Amino acid sequence: TYNTELSPSRIISIEVMDRESGQFKPIDRLKIYDFATDSYLCDGYKPFPSLLGSENLVVEGEQSGTIIEGVLFQEMAADFLNATTSIDTPYNTTTQNRLVNDTAATEVLNLIQSEDSCAPGEYWESDILTCVSCPVNFDVTFSKKLIEFEATDQERVESITLTNNEDFYVAIIPKKLPDWLVLDSVESVYAGSNIPTILGAGESLQFSMSIISTELEKGT
Repeated sequence: TYNTELSPSRIISIEVMDRESGQFKPIDRLKIYDFATDSYLCDGYKPFPSLLGSENLVVEGEQSGTIIEGVLFQEMAADFLNATTSIDTPYNTTTQNRLVNDTAATEVLNLIQSEDSCAPGEYWESDILTCVSCPVNFDVTFSKKLIEFEATDQERVESITLTNNEDFYVAIIPKKLPDWLVLDSVESVYAGSNIPTILGAGESLQFSMSIISTELEKGT
């Protein structure tokens, strides 16, 4: 589905035939697909990245494209028709609605995510370039659900305790800290680090929190 009234991107959605069910399903941004196109789209259609060479591979499992030399598109189409049709069962050219121009749709398809695009309740998984939903676990709790600071609270320090009420260990790692927040813990390298802190069953971790009022934006 696309919208010709949008620019620069017009693609609204893409559906791919699922061989197991025989049904079209929305494209999965974390699934590896095999596809074929012409050599110009593979390596010469700017500004899109080349589909050839390993330098553009960023996700585990991706493979660079290859060009089959000396094969004409007409020959490939003829081979396909010979393999799938006959005089008694000709190719069906009446399949409709594969391409739909929906001028009422305004939200384009975006398969690219970044760390800054992660919504609350998501964290960034760099190996797959994806925002992943945080585990829902109500037995790992903070001692305070809400802490409010005023812009004048430059010297104020609040303490908060994180407790693992589960019967197994959990790994604590920050998603992203705002520039105006100072988070410290003498027990952990948690603050400003991508190194997880392990909390055993029943263990707690105490933090101190303060703000840098000059970094606060209006409405924060």
